[in-house]
Amino acid sequence: MGKFLKAFTFKDVYAISLCPVGIYIDDDQFSSDTINHEMIHWEQQKEMLIIFFYLWYLFEWLFKKIRYKKDAYIYISFEQEAYKHEDDPEYISIRKRFNWLKYVKRNAFNKFGT
Repeated sequence: MGKFLKAFTFKDVYAISLCPVGIYIDDDQFSSDTINHEMIHWEQQKEMLIIFFYLWYLFEWLFKKIRYKKDAYIYISFEQEAYKHEDDPEYISIRKRFNWLKYVKRNAFNKFGT
């Protein structure tokens, strides 16, 4: 599974949500937090009609890459929301649509938007 994930990300990752294809998690990293994290991304992708999620993600990553260099990934608003709530199994059921927007500005000051 690691080689499959690396083909999409060009680096070592252990999970990825590729809407509408599916969620892929390396067997060694399979946990409820990882599933929740990827399910949050799944919801983000659906609410942005998939293509706009990927366009925004790329745009935000490029912008953050200039500012934060190698830490760009962790400052992306989609990641901020997913990391902050990955340990809450109820979050998906109470999550408000487009909740990731509140992390766009907030994450400039704190890695996990807290």
